Amino acid sequence: MSMQSSTRQIESGLQLLTRLSNRPSLKGLCNVLFPDGLLSKETVEITGNVSSGKTFLMTQLLAQCILPLEYSKVNIGLGIGVIFINTDHHFMVTKLVDLMCNYIKSAFQSNNQKLPSNEEMDVIINSSLKCLNIINCYNNSQFLLTLKTLETTLLENYNIALVAIDSISAFYWENRDEGGVWAMDLYITNLLELLHKSVTQFNIAVIYTRPSNFVSKVQDPSEKGLKLTMKNINYKINVHRDEKSENHLCTIRTATNKTDINYLITECGLTWLKESKVINEDKEN
Repeated sequence: MSMQSSTRQIESGLQLLTRLSNRPSLKGLCNVLFPDGLLSKETVEITGNVSSGKTFLMTQLLAQCILPLEYSKVNIGLGIGVIFINTDHHFMVTKLVDLMCNYIKSAFQSNNQKLPSNEEMDVIINSSLKCLNIINCYNNSQFLLTLKTLETTLLENYNIALVAIDSISAFYWENRDEGGVWAMDLYITNLLELLHKSVTQFNIAVIYTRPSNFVSKVQDPSEKGLKLTMKNINYKINVHRDEKSENHLCTIRTATNKTDINYLITECGLTWLKESKVINEDKEN
C-alpha cells in the first residue's frame, strides 16, 4: 500500500503542477491592442487623462475574457477566469453586463445567427460572471495583503489567466504617509515586483491602470535603474481624451513599435477607428 500510494501521490503532484502552469490562452483578446496576442506572463499598463476611458477599456477587456469561447457554435469570448482587484471603485458591474450583452449580440449578428432569447442571454451572462473574481480593496493594508496572497486563489482556480488592477496607484498617498517610498515610479515598480512574485510561476498575465500624471517628476536617486521601462512592461497603452473632438487618441508602445489609433467612446465601449499609424522604434522606451 505504501509504495502504491506514494506513486499515486507523486503522479498527482505532477498533474497538479502541469494543470497550474498550463493556463488558458489570452490569444484573441482585442486584436487592435494586441495584434500578436497577449501572452502569459506579459504585463500591460493602461494610462490616461481624466475621462479618457481607462476603466471603460479595462471593463471591455474583462468582458471579452470571461465570455464563453462559444455558445450555440458561435464564437464569443475567451472563456477564461480573471482576478479583478478593485481599488478606485470606478468599475460598475452593470456596465460590464451591458458590454457583455453587446458582444454577444454582435457575435451572433456577424455570423448571421438568430439572437439568443432573453433567458439564454441570462444564462450566458450569469455563467460568465462566475469566471470573474472581484477583490475590493479599501486601504493600503488590504491591497498589499491581496497581492501577497494571490497565490492561494491561483492554486484553487486553474482557469484564471489574468490579474487586472484598477488602479495600481490608488493607495500611494496612504502608503507614503505610512513611511513608504515617495518616488511614484519606484512605488509602482515595487508593487509590480511583489505582484510578479505571486503570479509568474502560474503563467499569469497582468493588466493595470494608473493616471497618466502619476509619474515621478524628478528622478529620485533611489529610483536609479528602476524607471518603468519596456523591460518590466510589455505594453504601454495611453488613452487620451480630446476635449475639442469626439475622436480621441490611443498610443500603444511595445519594445519595438509605437502605434497611434483614434477611438470613440460609445455605449459599446471604446470603438476603434480603422486609421492607425505604426512607427518602428529602435530605442527602448
